[in-house]
Amino acid sequence: MKQGRQDECLCTGYIAAFSVLSILTIMCVLVKIIHFCYNKQQKQKKKQNLTYEENPLLKRRINSESENMRSDHLNMEDDKGRYIFVDFTVEDAQLFDLLKRQCLNGVYVGFNYLVESKVIPKKKNEIFHQYDVHGCTLLHYAAQGGSITILKTILKTDPEARLQNESHQGQNALHFAIRYKRKDMSEYLITQHGKTFIKSTDGVDQSSSMEENKNASIRTGKFEPFHWIAWNGDLRILEVLKEAYVDLTKLTKNGLGILDIACMKKENDFCRHVIENEKEIDIEKVDASGWNIAHYAAMSNNVEVMQLLKNKHEQLLKSKTNGSKTSLHIACEYGSKDVVSYLIEYFISLLNCKDDKGWNAIHFAAKGGDLDILEELLKTNRIDFESLTDEGKTLLHLACIHKRVEICKFVTERFYECNRKLLDQETKTHGWTAAHYLAVESKGDGSEVDIIEMFLDREMELSARTKKGYSILNIAIDHLNIELIKTLVTERYRTALKITENSIRKYREQTKDERILKILDDALKEMSDER
Repeated sequence: MKQGRQDECLCTGYIAAFSVLSILTIMCVLVKIIHFCYNKQQKQKKKQNLTYEENPLLKRRINSESENMRSDHLNMEDDKGRYIFVDFTVEDAQLFDLLKRQCLNGVYVGFNYLVESKVIPKKKNEIFHQYDVHGCTLLHYAAQGGSITILKTILKTDPEARLQNESHQGQNALHFAIRYKRKDMSEYLITQHGKTFIKSTDGVDQSSSMEENKNASIRTGKFEPFHWIAWNGDLRILEVLKEAYVDLTKLTKNGLGILDIACMKKENDFCRHVIENEKEIDIEKVDASGWNIAHYAAMSNNVEVMQLLKNKHEQLLKSKTNGSKTSLHIACEYGSKDVVSYLIEYFISLLNCKDDKGWNAIHFAAKGGDLDILEELLKTNRIDFESLTDEGKTLLHLACIHKRVEICKFVTERFYECNRKLLDQETKTHGWTAAHYLAVESKGDGSEVDIIEMFLDREMELSARTKKGYSILNIAIDHLNIELIKTLVTERYRTALKITENSIRKYREQTKDERILKILDDALKEMSDER
């Protein structure tokens, strides 16, 4: 019995100790939970206080939401859709993109070439203060790329360009320079243009006129509700707007009307209704580059609209843009096969028309890259396969500029069989061969390497130099064409290009790009080992 009482007391002690330990454990857990909740609350408050630029997660979420909202109405990946939100005309879009690329890469040589050859002679200075789909001007991209020389060139070429102009997110050139860690550019903008970025308490830029500030405040990149209706092809809502006496003749900033927009989207019931019923809409309207509805139909491969126009507005199908481009030129350039076939059948006279650069339909087909279109043009036997542009460019030049592998293969074989000298044809002004143009820009898909292999197999003169003494490798280095540089300095190509150790050392002085320097150093080491 005594032993039983002792066991009972011992058991009671264990229970008491366990109870105390459990209570302590529960208290510790509660403290941990309270501490965790407090920290989470503080972090949430701190996160909410962060600005848009300081909070990358918030930035990504806002960008994602914005992109989703926009894609509900308009697919911005659609090459035609992006033209609606920009200030420049459709025809100038390629020039803007080329200038933008040079700005982002900080390549002054290529940028200055475009200014001297494409901007100043064509009096297109306004392109420097026009906005793209993001509300950015080329000054934004020059600041992002970090080339002070390019930025100065823009300001000198176009006095109307404004560093303080803001993107849709409210950012100016200085924002871009700082955001992308361009220290030299940031310092230059602050020290040389500091007053440009000073704003009063009400947010109005003091260096701009009242009219400029007013225009900046209403420029949102959006367009009128009835433009959206044209994009969606909604005839019912169109009638509602008409009942509200909405002016349907208004144009977007780059000169697009509701008929142009619907045509580009191929909302052809809407197009038919406008052509046949909306008398106040000027069907023969043109934009600043002289494009009419037939030209937009050609770009969009919209044969149905062309058929609608042929009945009562046939002259629009034959008309030319300000640059003397025809509907057939545009269809070839944009790969619109159905429109090409239609125009060849009903408007064969367009076949040998030339634009103001001396380009005919096959030149635009080479640029567009659709081999079927090129072959269809040649089957007519009414166009010269070996024809040159006014500058002396062949189909091969144009195919190389745009890295069209299939076109290059087709043309190279034809030239090799029929007219060998055209493989090495030089342009009149600068003395560039097709291979030189291959080195300009990088498409990033290996197409340059595929094409240069064709050229080497056909024993083209790859060592040729331009009138200024530039080799293919010179140009590839200028344009940061990394994959092509790697190929050109290999043993297989050094003989064809007549590359020596001394020439590579000179090429090293041409760049500060670490990737290119390593490629050239590896080539020097390989050549040294070969000795």
